[in-house]
Amino acid sequence: LSYVDVSIGKKVASYNTRIANGNGRCGTSVMCQNPSNALIGLGHAGGVLTFWSPNQREPLVKMLAHKSTLRAVTIDSTGT
Repeated sequence: LSYVDVSIGKKVASYNTRIANGNGRCGTSVMCQNPSNALIGLGHAGGVLTFWSPNQREPLVKMLAHKSTLRAVTIDSTGT
């Protein structure tokens, strides 16, 4: 997961999400942004959903969402 500041065109932060407590491989198509707080949600192979912020090395939220691999993640426009 990499964050790029588009105003200056430089990478702000980059994190290896696989290391974060053995969540399993992150699917490339399983990513979404929470519109209310701009956190990035990633779905992992072990059914774990993590939420990331550019100023934290570890996920802010780590939730077991399913017994198997997550194939899609979506967040309501209100952020819930």
